[in-house]
Amino acid sequence: MGEDGLNAAVVLVEPRNAGNVGLVARTMANFALSRLILAGPTLLPVEKDQLAARVEGRPILDALVRHESLEAALAEEEVTVAITRRVGKERPGDLFPDTLGAFRRGLPFGTRIAFVFGRESNGLRTEEARLCHRRLRIATTDEAPSLNLAQAVAVVTGRWYEAVAEIGPGPHLTRKGVPASLALEPPGKAASFAALMAALEPALRSIGYLEGDRDEDTMNSLRRLLGRAMPTEREIRMLRGLANKIGKGPVT
Repeated sequence: MGEDGLNAAVVLVEPRNAGNVGLVARTMANFALSRLILAGPTLLPVEKDQLAARVEGRPILDALVRHESLEAALAEEEVTVAITRRVGKERPGDLFPDTLGAFRRGLPFGTRIAFVFGRESNGLRTEEARLCHRRLRIATTDEAPSLNLAQAVAVVTGRWYEAVAEIGPGPHLTRKGVPASLALEPPGKAASFAALMAALEPALRSIGYLEGDRDEDTMNSLRRLLGRAMPTEREIRMLRGLANKIGKGPVT
């Protein structure tokens, strides 16, 4: 767990360049993050001597975790943030590097958070960004819009480190022994949130709420709304119960 009590991770989706992974590990070490996760079916062979750009990143590479899919990589995380430079109806950027401080203040102590970075060539796909609760936009110029992977990680983790330094409660606290002001329920796991969304769609369809050409837009908007709310496991169970009740229809 990081020194602020937040267990932050960097998730890389299908990285192709071993040197980039090494540079990301070094960048994470610069900003006191230790959890590095690789996600995707075509993962790099992890040769520590090849990946490590500097000795500072070696402990991070030694603890590196690999998953065959982004869904599996995010399953145990409580807050997930897709990093993007592109915005639009499908990808409204609701976070920015300079808003991470305020975002951090709204998270309960001990929250597991994952920052998700896309491929070196073309970033995250729309369906991958949809798996995340929030989207963070890194603004760049039209003349030179692309950042390399390590640069993007540095922008996000550097600002996160500043936010932690400004308001973090300190390393001596645990979730069990935190002051009452910090003892909030953590958000539910990403896998639970995905199950909620899977239950809501047929329930809403059964009462005629999802009709016509805008079904997908409606579900995406609902996903973003609930993602911003960051419901707890208890709240997710309540909403799933509501969806199940709707799906069964009125008792006659």
